[in-house]
Amino acid sequence: MNNLKKLGKVSETIGKSIFCLLVFIIVIIAFVTQLEKNINISLSERAGVIIGTIVAIFLFYFILRALFRPIYNLNNEIQLRLTNQLTGQEYTSKWIMSLICTVIISLLLIIPSFGISFLLMLPQFILLYKSKEI
Repeated sequence: MNNLKKLGKVSETIGKSIFCLLVFIIVIIAFVTQLEKNINISLSERAGVIIGTIVAIFLFYFILRALFRPIYNLNNEIQLRLTNQLTGQEYTSKWIMSLICTVIISLLLIIPSFGISFLLMLPQFILLYKSKEI
């Protein structure tokens, strides 16, 4: 049981770190590309570009948050299930959602990072496997 708790903490830390890193990268890339590309436009057009960039960043943020929340909250769900605060069916649905999001994130990032994201998500896959029967 203690091993599952440690694995859950590692998976939660990695999930939150990857989420923060992706949000940071999206913010930097969005602003740098938009401001560099639109340097010779009028002030009102530049304001529109900045507002559009901010809206796009928020949109990406909420999409990433929807994908990562089931991943880094699985440890909390396991603890709730062990203390009988979640029913078996509730836990199973949250576990399946975490599995789907883990696979999406692993496959989504596997092409540009040459498998680094898959290796980083390995503790999450192990946690999913070990926590299936709780």
